[in-house]
Amino acid sequence: MSSHAATKSSGSTGSIGGVRKIKEDLEVNKLFRALIKLGGSDLHLKVTKPPAMRVRGTIRELDMPPLTDEDMIRLCYPMMDERNTQIFHDEGGADFAHVVEMENDQGVKEPWRFRVNLFVQMGRVGMVSRKVERSIPNFEGLYLPPAMEKLCHYDQGMVLLAGVTGSGKSTTIA
Repeated sequence: MSSHAATKSSGSTGSIGGVRKIKEDLEVNKLFRALIKLGGSDLHLKVTKPPAMRVRGTIRELDMPPLTDEDMIRLCYPMMDERNTQIFHDEGGADFAHVVEMENDQGVKEPWRFRVNLFVQMGRVGMVSRKVERSIPNFEGLYLPPAMEKLCHYDQGMVLLAGVTGSGKSTTIA
């Protein structure tokens, strides 16, 4: 692990099931909380662009200055544990979960989970993240054709599930 990444992840208290347990709140969590408040599904961070969020299918840039290379390192590196930092440096990208606590209307802190893809593109760090919904509807709530339920009962074979962003692929798999 690079010494730069090691100094940037000092808030970590370890890893539980591949998800970092955070002692200190990370700066990037402000963006994740804004995404939750706005009812968005995705957070996009790219050098030379302001942070952007997908809300109701439309990507919207936040009213913030464009991110620099230094901003990306400061925001993204602390999310990774040692293992993911090594993967990121070795392979040019890493996929991991990130959990952010946010108070609900009753003042109770609730965990929100995100799938994070951190990558290097054209020599610069970028990030896309998808909010994982907290509840999964029952089969009827997915409004899938009845034939789909039959597929769930097979114990071998392959099912290909495809669709546009936000169409429910992850929810259907869950």
